[in-house]
Amino acid sequence: VYLAGASHNIRVENCYFYNIRSIPIWAGSDSYDNFFSHNRMELSYTAGIEVKGKYSTIANNVFTDNREMAIALENTAPALSRNNTVIGNIISATNNAGYGGIYLFSASYNTIIGNTISDNVAGHGIYIASATCNYNAIIGNIIKSEDEIGIYLKLGNYNIVTGNQIIDCSTDGNGLYSGIRVDSDYNTVSNNLVTTTGAVLHSYAIECNGDYNQVISNNLTAGNSGTIYNGGSNRIYPQSLLLVD
Repeated sequence: VYLAGASHNIRVENCYFYNIRSIPIWAGSDSYDNFFSHNRMELSYTAGIEVKGKYSTIANNVFTDNREMAIALENTAPALSRNNTVIGNIISATNNAGYGGIYLFSASYNTIIGNTISDNVAGHGIYIASATCNYNAIIGNIIKSEDEIGIYLKLGNYNIVTGNQIIDCSTDGNGLYSGIRVDSDYNTVSNNLVTTTGAVLHSYAIECNGDYNQVISNNLTAGNSGTIYNGGSNRIYPQSLLLVD
């Protein structure tokens, strides 16, 4: 499904895409107000759904065994993928090396809420990857058994990460990756659960390498290297430390 030009008010629902060698659903930079819901993408060779435009919703889709990211909100600066909502999707067993189950690049003012991401290989759960990813909200997602980082803010500022559950990430066997990692500035990380069942150990529960971030009231299990790493000028408020039996 290819939405070119100013495509708008298009609904793609209840479709099954199998073994597609390009992107099953793609919406261009000028697209807006589109709705992609209750679709299933299996064995896609690239992203399952990519939205470059604005004010669209990606809701309640299922992604299994895709070769790259499941959902991409991306564009080329100065253009932005913006004001989109990604809600209630289920993403599993995606081989997304270098990307994420949900991947943002040149994407701002988006809401990523209530998604479940699990068992992905060689990638991150949610990955914010460019300096033009600002003012996004990552809320109430469940991320389990990722090979690498649960939520990774590599670049981009003024994002909110709150109310998420990060469970047993860094399953690569080396314990090198943190549950949540923030390398950028002016972000808020609050009220998240970052834990392990004991069989898998992350590096840090939360790792902050940027500046002017706030880390507030998270429930955390210590990793191989500790609970929180503060590698910049960040405000670390009291957290709750969880013990593993």
